Formats: sequence, C-alpha cells, structure tokens
Amino acid sequence: MDRLIKSIDVLRSSRNASLSSDSKVKKKDPAVVSKELISACHSVEESLLLSTVKHSPDYNKNFSLAVEVLFTVCDDTNADVRLAAEQCLNSVFRNLLIEGSATRVHVELYRELKRNGPSRSLRAALQRFGELSSLIRPTKSRLFAVHLVSCVGAIARRPEEAVQEELGKSSDKFWPILGRFFSDDESKQIIKSLLPNLDLQSAVGRRTASTVMVNVCKHSRKPRLFTQYLFRALLDTLVPIHSDQSMSQVLGSLLTMRQLWPLIQDHADHAERDEVKLTDKGSAIRLNPHTDTTIPVEQMLQLFEVLLHHLCNASSPVVAGALEALSQLLAALPKELCKALTNKDGVGEESRIYGQRFFGGTLDKSGRSSNIGFSSSRSGMSSLKGSFSDLSSFGTSELGQMSEPASLFDDRPPSASDGTVMQSETSSEADNPTDCAVTDSSASPYTALDFGTDGDDDNQSESVSEADGVDGQGAAAVVLDPLRNLSLFGLDDPVDPLRIDLDAPSPMMSPVSTAPEFALPSAIGSLTDAVPALHYCARLLAAKFLLAGRPGEVLSDQEVRVSHKNLALVCITSLLHIDPTIFTLRLFPSVDEPSQLLSDVLLFLRHDDPQIRAAIASLAATLLTSSFRDNRGTFVDRDCAARLGEVLKKSLGDESAVSLRTSIDAIRSAMESLYSLDSGSCALDIVEQILRLCSNPYWLLKVSIVEFFANLRYEKVRQIELQIQKSDKLQFRCFNSFVTSLLCDSDPRVRDAASNNLPAFVQSMCIGDPETWSYRPLKSEFLCNFVAPSMEKFPPVHNMQFPYGISEDHDVTIESSASFAVNTIFHAFVTEPTGDTLAGCIGGLMSLAEAFPPTVYRTMWSVSAVSMSDGAPIGTLDYLFNLLFASPVTTDVLAYQQTLNLISLIFAGHAHCRRSKSLESETVKKMDKWPLLASPQLATFANDMTLHCI
Repeated sequence: MDRLIKSIDVLRSSRNASLSSDSKVKKKDPAVVSKELISACHSVEESLLLSTVKHSPDYNKNFSLAVEVLFTVCDDTNADVRLAAEQCLNSVFRNLLIEGSATRVHVELYRELKRNGPSRSLRAALQRFGELSSLIRPTKSRLFAVHLVSCVGAIARRPEEAVQEELGKSSDKFWPILGRFFSDDESKQIIKSLLPNLDLQSAVGRRTASTVMVNVCKHSRKPRLFTQYLFRALLDTLVPIHSDQSMSQVLGSLLTMRQLWPLIQDHADHAERDEVKLTDKGSAIRLNPHTDTTIPVEQMLQLFEVLLHHLCNASSPVVAGALEALSQLLAALPKELCKALTNKDGVGEESRIYGQRFFGGTLDKSGRSSNIGFSSSRSGMSSLKGSFSDLSSFGTSELGQMSEPASLFDDRPPSASDGTVMQSETSSEADNPTDCAVTDSSASPYTALDFGTDGDDDNQSESVSEADGVDGQGAAAVVLDPLRNLSLFGLDDPVDPLRIDLDAPSPMMSPVSTAPEFALPSAIGSLTDAVPALHYCARLLAAKFLLAGRPGEVLSDQEVRVSHKNLALVCITSLLHIDPTIFTLRLFPSVDEPSQLLSDVLLFLRHDDPQIRAAIASLAATLLTSSFRDNRGTFVDRDCAARLGEVLKKSLGDESAVSLRTSIDAIRSAMESLYSLDSGSCALDIVEQILRLCSNPYWLLKVSIVEFFANLRYEKVRQIELQIQKSDKLQFRCFNSFVTSLLCDSDPRVRDAASNNLPAFVQSMCIGDPETWSYRPLKSEFLCNFVAPSMEKFPPVHNMQFPYGISEDHDVTIESSASFAVNTIFHAFVTEPTGDTLAGCIGGLMSLAEAFPPTVYRTMWSVSAVSMSDGAPIGTLDYLFNLLFASPVTTDVLAYQQTLNLISLIFAGHAHCRRSKSLESETVKKMDKWPLLASPQLATFANDMTLHCI
C-alpha cells in the first residue's frame, strides 16, 4: 500500500510541476521525467493488482485516487507516457472485469466523465465507457442514466472537436443499452441541451449533436413521441424562411432531418400495419393507436417544400445538405406522403414555408405584397410576366414570421438560435465563402441559374421593373426567381434522348453556342401547379443541376459541382422508382417551343467522373424495374426499354472499377425485367460481359460479381437459351468461373464472400430433370404457404448436436446441382493444391456442408450404406485427413479449423448411415474399438482422427 501511495504522489507532483509557471522552480530533464512517470504508472498498476492491497481497508479510496491520476496522466505531453497510462488503465480494468467487479469500473469511468477534465482524459473515459456499457447490470442502469443527463449536457458544451467526435462514437454504443432507462423528462432535457449545437460553426459538433439526438429518439421509452418532438423542433428552426437565418443552423437541421427520417419511415410503416386488427369473430377493424404520435402529412409537405427551397441556396454546403436530405426522403417515402406527392391535383395553391400564407405573395417589413413565386403557369405566359418564384436563398428577401406551432410537450423546444451558442476553435466548411460561381448569362449560354447577393438585390429588382413595366414602389419588394435565366433555343430537329449516340464525344466539351437567349420566368412550373409535386421536383433538379435547357446539352462541371450532380441523379433515380413517367417529362412544360426532355440525363453516361456514370447505370436499372412493375410484367415502350438495356451494357465497359461495381449492383436488381427484354438475349449478353470481369483486380468488384452470380436465376437463363436455340450452357461457365476465379482468389475477403454465397448459387442452379426447372420457384413461393405445421417431418431424436438432430426431409431437386458443385470443387483443389486454392475450396465445401448436411444429403457427399470392404467411400475423408499433415493448410489457422470441421461433418454422415443395428452382431464383436460403427475402416479412421486431435 505504501508503494501505491508513493507512486500516486509521484504522478501528482510531476503533473503539478508541469503545470506550474514559476520560473524559479528548477525543472528536470524531460526524458528523465518521462521515465519516472512511466515507472510510476506501472508501479500503480502492479500495486492495484496485488491481493494484499485489495484486502486493505483503504483500498477503495486509494483505488479511486489511482484511477483519477492515471486518467490525468493520459493528458501528458509525452506520447510514451500517455500510452503507458492507457495500458495500465486497460490492465486494471481487465482484471476487475475478470473478478466480476464491472460495477466498480463503470463507477470510476462515470466519475471521470463527471469531472469533465482535459480533452485526452475525457476522450479516454468516453471510449472505455462506451465499450464496457454492455456489461452494465439492469439493476444499475437507471442509476447511471440519471447521472449521465448532466454529464452529456456538460460534455456537449465542450469546444474541442475531438471530444465532440468521441461523444458521438460512444453514444452509438451506450445509448442502446441505457436509452430505455431515461425518463421522458430526462430525454427531453438532453435533446434541448443539444439543439443549440446545431448552430455551431464546427461540422463535427453539428454531426455529434445530430447523432446523439437521433439515438435518444431511437432508444427512448417512447420512440414515436420523441421522434415527433425532435421533428417539430427541427422544423421550427427551418420554417418560416427568414433573412437572418444562420447557415450553420440550416446545415445542422438538414443533417438531423436526414438521420431522423429512417425512424419516421419506420414508425409510419408500423402505424400502418397496426391500423388493421382482427376481432374474435374474424372481421377486420381499422384503428390507429398511434394517432397522437404520428407526424401529420402537412408537416411532411412543409419539410419537402423547405428542401426544394434550399436546393437553390447560394451556399454550396447548404445545397449539398438539402440534396442529401431530399435523397433520404425520396428513398423512404411514407405511404401518406407518397399519395400527396403523386396526387395529380398537386399539393395545394399556397406556400407552407413563408410568414403569412396566401396564394401569390407575402408581406415584407413595409407591409407591401411581394410575390413568393408559386404562381401558376396554367394561365399562359402573359400571367408570368413580372412574376418570379421565390426559390432563391434565404436572405434575398425579408419575410414575415409564421405563428409558432403548438409544441408537443408543455414548453416549446428551444431552437438552435436560442441561448448562447459555443463556437469551435477550428472552422469547418461553413466558414468558407459560397462555392457557387455567379456567372454572366451573356458570357456562357450554359448558364441556367443566376444567384444574386444581398447587396445587389435592389439593382436587379429595378432592372426587372423597368423591363417588365413594374412600378418603382413595388420593384423593391419583388423577389427574383433564380430560374429566371433558363433559356430555350428553338431547334427544328430536337434530339431524341433514346437515340443518343453513346459513343459520341461528351456534349460538355462541345463549343459554346452563341444563339440569342431570352428569359422565361418560372418556366419549369411551380410547386402549386395542378400536377404531381414529384414532377416539379424532378424538373427543378434537372434544371438546377443537370440539363442546360436545350435538347442534347447538359450543364458543364464549371457551372455545377460534380458532387451536386451525383446527388441530383440519386434523387431522380428515387423519383423514377416511384413514378417512371417522369423520365419522359418536358423540362419546360409552359412553353410551346421544342423543349428538352428529362430523358437527356442519359447523356451523363459519357461524363468523366465514374460516380456520375455509375449513377446513370443505377437510374437506367431503376427505370427498367419500375416500368416493368407498373405495367404488370410488360414494357409499354419496348424501344425505350431496349435502349435502357443498351445503357446497362455500355456501363459494363467502363474503365473504372468503382463504376463497374455500382453498375453490377444495379443490374442485379433489374435482372427480372431484363429476362423479358428482347426475348432474354440482353440478359445473356450482360452475363457474358460480367463473366469477363472476373479477372479484375478490385476486390469489391469481385464481391459484387459473387453476389450477382449467386442471385442469378439459372432456370430462366436456361429457358432463354432454349428459346433462342443457343447450345452454350451459360450456368456451367458461370460456376467454373465462380470456383476458379472467385472462390480460389488470392484475396481472403473475396474467398469469404464466395464461400458464403456458394449455397445460394447451388440452390439457383438447374441441373437434372428439366421438368423441375419451372415448378421449383413456384413450390418455394406458393406451396409452402399451404403446408400445415403438423405435416412437417421432425427429426428422429430431438436436442441432438448438429448435424444429427435435424429432419431428414430435403429437396431432392437440389441433389444433382449440389453433387455437381462438390465434384467441381474437389476437382479444383486436387488438380492445383496451392495455398489459395485449398483455402477457398475448403471454405466453400464447409459452407455447403453446413447448408446441405451430409447426414441428410447423402448422395451429394457420397455417403451410402454399401459395404466398405474396398475403402472407396471414405476416400474423401482420407484425402482431407492427409491435408492436416503436409500441405499449405497447416500454415493457415482458419483453413486448418475449417478442414477439421469439414472432416467432422462428412464423418457424421458416414457414421449416421453406418451405425450398428445391434451390438450382438459378429462384425461388432470382432471390433476392439468404436463398436457402434458397422465398418472397421470407419472405426480405424475415427481412432486416428481422435489421436490427432488429442
């Protein structure tokens, strides 16, 4: 105990000396001090682990002091000292966990969190608390939850980005454990303490606040209630749109909305399933027990309109945040919101995001009416004169305040702008000036968007007033439409988007046109038009980020960021999944001149960025799938479908492995529609192209190829081959490439993926009786629904170890395919017994043995009840057993373990088939060992295997 106290004093005194600013104090050499500190840390560790110290009456007090000092040393300036202190802490905590004193560890970690000390010390405590939170006892969880409320609030106010980042990581680990032990008031208090952090200049601080708040909502006692509470709190920070809105606040709110939306979608799905309930008499009644906690569709539409508004923001980070949030929203639309956005009559004739809502305008500070841009385009072009949409950035006009919606709880959640907001020492992307270039429309005809600044709004308003005949008093109140400079060029021969030459050079590199330009305000329409809101959303995305407004031309990378284009394509892909008719929409529906179609986005297949090309492949695959789905298994426009198939085949010739991987994943989701395209020849061509990509060195691409082959319907492939009279059996070539190129790959990650997907590959193959090809999918899809539980066959003996205690009933149609797979794999590693080949083949056989146990699938593994006098039936076992002694398997621990497991499963099949019927038989009486096995050779092998394991 004295040694422990002395070591603690050394660490304390050295720490105080390092913090002392007295110049009279003679300081030691830093190297000597570091050695002393490291020695003292190890001395503290050794003393705490001694049994004599643990039985001391002052152990608890000294233990707390020692842990506190070690955490303090974790903030030392010397990296070696910090590493030694952390290792000592890990050793002490590990010993306590082994002894069953996990509560003591959690208490010490909580004390360090409450102390809220230096950055490194606090991060070390947060990391360990998150890792060990799963060991907190349920009886102690409520106590920790009560005390963590103030700790989380205090840590969230820390300015260091490293502390904020560690808080976000650890909250993902301990909130699923402790979340349900927080009361409603405590959860609400945590959300209120984190909301101001959404206005931080630091992107890390905003991201941490968003992560913690979403974790609170997800793991609380009432997830629906707090999800609605946080949603309304965020919506209050975004609506109404006003001029003094902070960009950091908008970024934080959009980020949190994006992370919160999957919870909203999940709750909406559960509420929809709970609406219908069966009574005792069998009749269905509709009820919704979650009416009070369901987010109204009106508020969801309000969020949708806010996102569209911020798409035209002058700040590039805000635009990116709005695109990410919009892509998340469109990817998981609740049913009620989807109905509202696809309604042919639109979403209404009033804006939902401005101060005083009435059709056609709002009031500025002076009380004059200023048009906010949701003017209808149905009344003709004359009604559009002098009317501009307010889709510009927040800050171009001053709008009235909307009345605050009623809060979910008694008091309204504070917005991110309330209270004192802590600013980070380091700046993030919010500190950078806007990245959207303001271009002159006369200099480049590609200019589709013209953003003004706050300083020149008045000048622009005056020029518009003089040109359009607006009086001078109302000119100052006019809000300029950022889409007012979208130009159309009347072309006599418009380009057909489905006849574009994909091998032609990119149009973005074509010379700049000098045709005259004329402005059409609100040419893409408005959100309040009597058309589905998703149509307006698609036009806005295409006009803002993708298309130049002239048939056959797209916006260049100098005008729109590539990242924005990629996100816009992702949003349009989600829109096409909901409504495939969007693909044929005109970009400017309110003009009579030839207008560009949204299908011109296929031109980006020739873009220089691989992510853009991959997004086009995903778009084409999604469009094929949604068209095939909505038309009940057929294509209305087969020429369009054939062209989309050509786009997918063209994407497989890309030079970028990243683009190829995304294309293959997209094609895998569209294969059902490709089977019906061009009599299936397009699908066969795509499979042929993917076969040639197996030699690509990119491992993630190979993993995608593995998943593609495993999910391919080979009975459909074979039927297509018979229809087009193609003698080449593609499934055998696919399986041979799967084994030789993927299962035996040099990368263990590819081998693992191939082994895990091998059973699915075998189940999808069609080898054997051709009559079973057609009804096998129907059997698994429909027949299983009519089989009563009493008709299932149970194993002969229950609760036995796998693979004995399983039912012997199996699908005989898979036997031929599985036998072919086993023989092919055995042949592969017998002919070429290299290290990678052995490891891959053994892993694949192990996966097959677990999916198709030898005790059930006896023909597949050559397990039968015939006489074993010739020794042939156990030849496989003998070969695998010899691999354990002199082969590359002996140097690979994983392959060695898989070989042992494979031998045990195959041996189980032999033993299950050849077990002795009676111990009184003559054969059994002659056997000295393993009398339960009817075969002497099998008994000898069992004895040798046992001796090897021992």
